[in-house]
Amino acid sequence: MKYFMTLMILLGVVAASAFAQEEKIKKEDWQNQMTGLTTQESDLARQIDSLKKSTSSAKDESAKLDQESEAIWNEIYAAVGTDKAGVDAYKKQLTDFEAVLNERAKMSDEQLSKMGKDLDSLKVAASGFKKDKRYALTEIYNKVNDLVNRAEQLIQRGKNYTPPKPKHDSYTVNSGDYLWRISSKKEVYSDPFQWMKIYSANREQIKNPDLIYPAQTFLIPRSQEANEYWVERGDYLKGIAQKVYGSPADWVKIYNANKSILGEDSNTIYPHTILIIPK
Repeated sequence: MKYFMTLMILLGVVAASAFAQEEKIKKEDWQNQMTGLTTQESDLARQIDSLKKSTSSAKDESAKLDQESEAIWNEIYAAVGTDKAGVDAYKKQLTDFEAVLNERAKMSDEQLSKMGKDLDSLKVAASGFKKDKRYALTEIYNKVNDLVNRAEQLIQRGKNYTPPKPKHDSYTVNSGDYLWRISSKKEVYSDPFQWMKIYSANREQIKNPDLIYPAQTFLIPRSQEANEYWVERGDYLKGIAQKVYGSPADWVKIYNANKSILGEDSNTIYPHTILIIPK
């Protein structure tokens, strides 16, 4: 029993000693961590201080450069008889004028073709900016020349506009006219062989191509309609059906729709005939 008690006391002493040793190790680790963090904090503080000094130096340098730049620009402005406010006002004039050009640029070529002198006056106004001394400044020089070029482009768009040709003109028959003669006239086709165009385009009022009458008014086709096919030399109905339907077997549809001008012989069709193409 006495031996057991002694053993227990020894174990307690060993345990207490081990615990104290562990606590000592933990404390040392904590102290080491704190020392490391304190060192990092000091390093960061030094870096922040260095950055602040660099930033302050950069700001001072920037302010110095701004002052030097402003002084140089003031000298440039003075050389052309103005100041920064005067240049800003001039730029505002150019911006307002550019807005006018932008609006004109949205117009169609047909609309521009009707403006004539108004467009010329825009170019004159754009060129007028060159007379100002501020035009010597590079930025303004480039802007003014761009505006002049854009005004010229608007003028050219108006001049180059060509009205689309009408799909049809008309011709009133005179005494002594016949289809061959009408077709040969300069104002019609300048080609007598195109008489079939007149005949087929006016099939409702020309029952016999050899019989036309004074005061009749005929359509003179100028361009092919979506539902038409204008026969060319070498065409035949099956070939036309292949072109328009993708199937030569559909030639019958074309023939039936145009039988009044093709006649009974489906194998004979003439160049310049205008055929109706059923859907």
